[in-house]
Amino acid sequence: MIVAAALCPEPPLLLPGATGGPVPEVERLRAACRAAVAVLWASRPDEVVVVAGDPGTAQRDGRDADAELGEGAWRPMEPGAGVGRWLPAPGRDGGTGGAAPVLGHLVALAVLDDSGAGAPDLLRLLAVPADLTPADCARWGAALDRRPGRTALLVTGDGSARRSTSAPGYLDPRAAAFDDAVAAALAAPDPGALAALDPVLAAELLAGGRAAWQVLAGALAPDGHGGPDGHGGPDKRCGPDGTAARRRWRSELRYLDDPYGVRYLVASLTAG
Repeated sequence: MIVAAALCPEPPLLLPGATGGPVPEVERLRAACRAAVAVLWASRPDEVVVVAGDPGTAQRDGRDADAELGEGAWRPMEPGAGVGRWLPAPGRDGGTGGAAPVLGHLVALAVLDDSGAGAPDLLRLLAVPADLTPADCARWGAALDRRPGRTALLVTGDGSARRSTSAPGYLDPRAAAFDDAVAAALAAPDPGALAALDPVLAAELLAGGRAAWQVLAGALAPDGHGGPDGHGGPDKRCGPDGTAARRRWRSELRYLDDPYGVRYLVASLTAG
């Protein structure tokens, strides 16, 4: 069962040594990520799953989206040194064929290492194909919520990279409204609004976080909505004694900015 989630962007600037020294806007982002991860670990999870978008497509990678997270999607973790302590050891690729972690995984591992978090044996990496449909994202998320014990998610992804004339994708006038909708959905929180994001529009706006966010939406609302009103209200679950357990999600936006023409956001979600 999902007990908490943290959302962080995935700019390479968060990787160790990427800036060559402290940069104020990057340090502010890094501090927000540390705070979000602290909330994640405070939820006392039995495992942490890092959910990141994979630029490869579902068809090319031969993944079966309907398999709802087959064992091949998981990577066992093992201690090491620095960020490397979070990476899979040789011969322990969890059935993934030894494929390298995607950028979002590396950034998440750097954020975890920066936070001083421990217990790497509780960590798993999950790559979400960039073209995974919203319906399949929901299935993946629901499968995460069905995992035994207390599961926390660290979800990485950027908003639109087309927010200004100096942005990587240049200016698209639709970018601001798209990013504002994502921020509002996370602040509510409103899993239904995240699930309703248009994958075609997201791709046109170079919003790489879309698929990972929609997996999160499926995990927060595995029954297809976030509560009786479709938002972040009470969510009925069947408890161990067969009675209905209720959870209410609380959200805190910790960072919302676009210092390089790309929307970065950091948020924490906890189950009450």
